[in-house]
Amino acid sequence: MKSEVGLQGLCRLGFWVSGMLLTFQIKIDGDEKVNQQHSQDQRIDKTWLLANGAGSFAMGTLAGTHTSRYQGFLIAAIDPPVNRVHLLHSVVDAALHTDGQRQDLATHLFGASFSQSPDGLSRLIDTKVNSRRIDWTYDIGRGLSIKRSLQMTQGEPTALVEWTLMGRGQVDLDIRPLLSFRDFHDLRHQDSEPISCAVDGLSVRASSANASMALELSTGRWQVDRQSWQNFAYSIDQQRGQAWQEQLEAPVLGTCSLTTEQPTVTLVARATSARPVTPLMQLSSSAQSSTDRTLERLEAASEAYVVRRLVPGRSEQGVSVIAGYPWFADWGRDAMISLPGLLLGRGSCKLAHEVLATFGSALLEGLIPNRFDDRKPSAHYNTADASLWYIQALGHLAQSELESDREHEMARHIETARQILHWYRRGTHFGIRVDTDGLVHAGSSGKALTWMDAICDGKPATPRVGKPVELSALWYSGLLTVAALTEDSAEATSLKNEAAVTADSFISSFWDEQRGCLFDVLVPDGADVVPDKSVRPNQIFACSLPHTMLTQSQQHRILEQVESLLLTPMGLRTLAPKSDGYCPRYEGSMSERDQAYHNGTVWPWLMGPYIMARLASASDPKAIAPELLQRLEPLLASMDDDCIGHIAEIYDGDAPHYPHGCRAQAWSVAEILRAVKKLNGLLNESG
Repeated sequence: MKSEVGLQGLCRLGFWVSGMLLTFQIKIDGDEKVNQQHSQDQRIDKTWLLANGAGSFAMGTLAGTHTSRYQGFLIAAIDPPVNRVHLLHSVVDAALHTDGQRQDLATHLFGASFSQSPDGLSRLIDTKVNSRRIDWTYDIGRGLSIKRSLQMTQGEPTALVEWTLMGRGQVDLDIRPLLSFRDFHDLRHQDSEPISCAVDGLSVRASSANASMALELSTGRWQVDRQSWQNFAYSIDQQRGQAWQEQLEAPVLGTCSLTTEQPTVTLVARATSARPVTPLMQLSSSAQSSTDRTLERLEAASEAYVVRRLVPGRSEQGVSVIAGYPWFADWGRDAMISLPGLLLGRGSCKLAHEVLATFGSALLEGLIPNRFDDRKPSAHYNTADASLWYIQALGHLAQSELESDREHEMARHIETARQILHWYRRGTHFGIRVDTDGLVHAGSSGKALTWMDAICDGKPATPRVGKPVELSALWYSGLLTVAALTEDSAEATSLKNEAAVTADSFISSFWDEQRGCLFDVLVPDGADVVPDKSVRPNQIFACSLPHTMLTQSQQHRILEQVESLLLTPMGLRTLAPKSDGYCPRYEGSMSERDQAYHNGTVWPWLMGPYIMARLASASDPKAIAPELLQRLEPLLASMDDDCIGHIAEIYDGDAPHYPHGCRAQAWSVAEILRAVKKLNGLLNESG
């Protein structure tokens, strides 16, 4: 990135001391050297994620620096799992030897050239991370090292930072918390809401107009030492064309001694303004994961997304699914698609029931929420497919349910599915309806109602008004799913007859015999219908869903198209190369990125439907299982390349396929997990 001050520049830092704003300058050698540092030190590029099962999280880089506004030691969900407030950015910590020599542990990036200061990164000798904890180990000289650890308390908006002296000796430790106290989408600046602070022994109470937090040391002392740190710089935000510099407050300083006899001190940071929730039951491991490291890691990753939710309008607490970290909340479509991979097959059917109940209880004229609001106790319903995915999730749950004591819950979900079918037939919001031909129409001005939902300048980046192919495929499969679940034989017969009408219309309207694939959308043009011939991955669902109206030959021909034009090592492209509007890179301004979002960008979650489609059309699924597992290897390897232990939301359409979007995405993990389990199950079959 090009510096605003040229190849030689000054980075201005400032802080408050005794009520006075002091500033000083650090000379930097220019962008070329800084950028070279970034490319050579992968610890700055790789990230980690810790989540508490209720929407609060911590995130950062292996280097300990922050490169995005969304990174921090405590981002707390005040109304779980939403209304997230960035409270504790990080710490400025340092070890002081008995002769006064200072060894900084922290490293932060400042100014237009991302100057590193202090210089703790030069002492960082080891970083270890798993789904529950991250450890940084620093060599502080004289045969001593300090391990700083960070973890979150499950079900509570609490971060625990622990320092442990390793080796024989003694050092004093300075701990200066950097406070942000802002909406996690925003940045703190000079005019932000002030933070008040009160010290009481080992406790600090910090608060602003919208949030409060307690800081507690296990030993040592706090003192008021108010500073303001300016010009924190976030390279990822800059790349995204967003504001990227921030000012943080450091109102207190903690000091303590670490000795051989008492080597550990703990800082507990707790959001005291957050509403309490009951912690989730522990997710169990599948039988396969005990012997399969890949499955073990995927299952560990899946725990970050399943969260406790305060359901609008209900007194009881529900369960939901965070779509992705750092910026998404819980979305209906993502939750339903992710449910089979995240929960089923792990003894977590009870939680799956609760997810369906959370969204089913918010049903509005046949629509489950597209998403719950980030700040208000309300929901948004601008989706044509989330309700249809709800029925698919219900079908998966029915197949996985091994217990017989949830008949009442299942009956409630089936009734929700009936309501969905009823309102789609009748017609509901946003032009969503089933026409007399049995195909699903959806469309509303300025709305993007399918999963290809990016909006640019008030208009859908991927216009799909009309009859998108996957909606009718989902409708057909949904009719037969409910037919299989109902105990009313007359209802089952009626649903099957209705599905037959949809199947006939689907083949005659969507199948393109010349190309051997499906049209993406049937677009209304006055009294006529114009088929959209864009080659997109949406046709894969007609092959991958549990019920398909396609012949095996048609499925094979679709898969040939998908494999030749859309398949990449990291997932399926959203548009075939050489198509009008194809975007090979997800880069540039936010508007340019939104335009690329579903016009070439690769989505890993689509590998799940691709794998299922291959298996469904194969004469011998077991024989192709090794090949399909091999196809997943690049995505599995990516769990060590970006956000450790997770899979990103999207990748560039052209090679090299760099990761973008949310660094940890629920359906990316869920669908790969579902595919790996399915393939391993086939390989482990006897005979």
